[in-house]
Amino acid sequence: MITPRYQVEQTEESLVFRIHAPYTDVNESDIHVDGNSVCFTASPFYLRLHLSGPVIEDDKSEAHFDVDSGDYVVTLSKCNKGQHFENLKMTNILLQPPSGKAIPKIEVLGETNVSQDLKDFDWYIDQDIEEESLDDSLLLPHYGFAHQKCGVLRHMEADLPELMDLQSPDDTPSSEREKLQETWENKHFCPEHYLADWAEEEELILPLLEDTKSLVPKSDEFIASEQEQLLRLPKLEILQLTQDEQKSALLGLAEIVFCWAHEQITTQGDLSFESARSIRRLSATFSWLRKFTSVQKFALSCMRRALCIPLYRNWKLANAAMELTITVLKNGRIAVIKCLLELMKNFANCEGYHIHRQLYLEPYSLWTQTLSDEVLSKLADSLARHNPKKGDIGWDLEELETAGRITLEEENALDNLTKQLKTSLNVRCVEEDSDDTDDDSEWETDSEDSSESSEEEPTESSMSETKVL
Repeated sequence: MITPRYQVEQTEESLVFRIHAPYTDVNESDIHVDGNSVCFTASPFYLRLHLSGPVIEDDKSEAHFDVDSGDYVVTLSKCNKGQHFENLKMTNILLQPPSGKAIPKIEVLGETNVSQDLKDFDWYIDQDIEEESLDDSLLLPHYGFAHQKCGVLRHMEADLPELMDLQSPDDTPSSEREKLQETWENKHFCPEHYLADWAEEEELILPLLEDTKSLVPKSDEFIASEQEQLLRLPKLEILQLTQDEQKSALLGLAEIVFCWAHEQITTQGDLSFESARSIRRLSATFSWLRKFTSVQKFALSCMRRALCIPLYRNWKLANAAMELTITVLKNGRIAVIKCLLELMKNFANCEGYHIHRQLYLEPYSLWTQTLSDEVLSKLADSLARHNPKKGDIGWDLEELETAGRITLEEENALDNLTKQLKTSLNVRCVEEDSDDTDDDSEWETDSEDSSESSEEEPTESSMSETKVL
């Protein structure tokens, strides 16, 4: 059976379902309502939705088939008038059966629990000495969403150099990845590249930052193609997360959105085939299987990598990407999921990148639907309160810019001096040309006078001829 795409809207008294099932026999279609469950069948389509409240078929209920759109439009009354139904736009959440019934297509942490647990997160404090965990010391290192996977990359060792910068991920404990990442970044930071982009900031970078708000995904609802993507997501089991795991998962989500935002600004919203590779390289989550434990480490990683990896390595551009990330998070889970769906679509064009979809993008797309917009808003507030300074990066950026500024001033002074010398030489040449012109004019005048006088003076022969006459 095929799961059709669908939309659900609500009023004070009813729910309106639009179920896309074109070219079906209306006479063979059926709708069954059982409390919180609504089941639709029209061969070959089958849809069962699990609502947060009960509905009922009564005299106000109706159903019809829209031939033009291929949609069944079904209106059902709420049992409790005025009740607000949660998660109506979260495609995969409504497909999830209530716990304890049947075999779950996806087992996720409920929205209420997630929201309540995360509301009081202290995103800044990370004072405990990080000890080697049981997974690091006795078991294989873990990675992926909420660090729940291990051993799945061993069969891909030959392809890993094209997929991530961390080599031997199944033998590298989480506690070592941060150090390896920092060492790699220190090696790959190029002062000349940074200064070149800094010097051309006004012409090259600032035009890209004029209208970043237009890049924010519209957050009201999913379009048809996005719904189809959501319906194609695998039926994953997402285990109950501890508070620390939830915090780390949220920071990993924010890091992925940051990399999306940086590429969006750089390409002005026109992601290309190369964008998947650019985003993969920029992301510490994808390239180093990084686990973030605090907002400070998250922000520092984002800014450092934005200054040593992309085509444009500029401080203002990196800050603009962080601001766009905060805006997307503030816009809620639909906006965030749209970013993830765009990345999945883009990554599908790169060979081998399916591993990033499977480890991170797909489970994140499912898990994010369980979050509340309030949790994402609080995460955004935490990011906004922590802005790394140039001195925090560790590459003497301010000293580099000072040296660059002095060099530019000297070059400008030299250019001005060169222009002055050229101007002076041009003036002198013009004056000399003028003097030569005057001399030539005098010589020509003297010659003409001499010629005229020679013509007027009689020669001896002419006088003789006169005498003879």
